[in-house]
Amino acid sequence: TKAKRNLIDVEDIKNITLYLLDLQRYNKVINIAYICNYSVIEILEAIEQQINIPLKLDLVKSGSGYDIDISEIESYFETRNLVHKETYLTNILEKYYI
Repeated sequence: TKAKRNLIDVEDIKNITLYLLDLQRYNKVINIAYICNYSVIEILEAIEQQINIPLKLDLVKSGSGYDIDISEIESYFETRNLVHKETYLTNILEKYYI
């Protein structure tokens, strides 16, 4: 119940890489991740909505998450209107899994 994951579309990884190259951001470490982490419960609820079948869950109160500094690429998501967390997750699920 406490675990968090960062999900990002592989196409966004490609586009962010090209974006950084266009900005000539060379020879530095830049985190590439989505602007928000998702709790495992959020991911499971989104899957449940997509497949329209109630999931049988046995939740355990453990896990963790951490913040990822994406200040170098945050504008990529903002300028492309990819900041709505639930919509972004739904789109990834539809595109790759469902």
